[in-house]
Amino acid sequence: MAAPRLVFDFSATTIPDFDSRCFNSKGNFHSWLVDNITIVCGTKKIFEPKKYQEEKTLNINSDKHILVVQSVKCHIDVSFYKKFQYGKYSGDVFIYNSAVYSRGQRSFVIRYELTHPSYNKPFFVGYSNHVLIDKATRKPAILTKNMIEWFDNERVPEQSTKIPRITPPENTFEDTSMVLSSQIDWYFHLNHSEYNKLCFDCAAKAVSKNFYRFFHSDICHYHIKDTFKLQLGECLMGDKLRIITWQDETKSEIIYFQIIRISSNQIVFEMTVIYYKESLSLGKL
Repeated sequence: MAAPRLVFDFSATTIPDFDSRCFNSKGNFHSWLVDNITIVCGTKKIFEPKKYQEEKTLNINSDKHILVVQSVKCHIDVSFYKKFQYGKYSGDVFIYNSAVYSRGQRSFVIRYELTHPSYNKPFFVGYSNHVLIDKATRKPAILTKNMIEWFDNERVPEQSTKIPRITPPENTFEDTSMVLSSQIDWYFHLNHSEYNKLCFDCAAKAVSKNFYRFFHSDICHYHIKDTFKLQLGECLMGDKLRIITWQDETKSEIIYFQIIRISSNQIVFEMTVIYYKESLSLGKL
């Protein structure tokens, strides 16, 4: 099934994509933004439906259900880091492609990619698993008849996609935070991208304390290759959180994160980040 093509001019959009706010004072691209770029594109498509009428849309009864992103995995091509050195982003045009990749009984997966006219392969390829939630019970719901018919018409294969759980060792680095009103989304939950920010803020502190092997510079200095994120619960304004991180014992390029809601001691988020090995010894990006 061919994915629809949507063109975005990032220099003109009101969403803060590739502008100076994406870079820190050291000229490095903010790590928490890397695997959220294509999600931002998808959000832009949702909130500007008239502009993209050629895109086939999946209608969801918002009175009874909401869609929640349960997991995301993303691969970032190394060419992205060569393209986006500080100051080389202005005026670029990118192409965002997305299509439903697979479905289960209660969820479906969207495959998305972001390409650039000067490159033959995408900068980003990602898969986001969306779960249908019943508003009354707050539990996953069986996909509606209309949704299943839509998937069948689009010939979407029925298969599940899972991201494995992670288990922390005894030696971890820990940080704490509280959910602020500025971090809340339209469902009154902690915004999906904010989980990334919390993790990389924790990583930055871990680096400053020399907790990781080989990571001794700004955490945004290193090149992310793959990310795997799993949403296990929800956080509301005022929730106090504990963020822990650790490094793989044998593969230094892999670091892990868990976010725990302190009041219930529940793990609400897990993330694995795999870096390009070469970037662990890079000079200034």
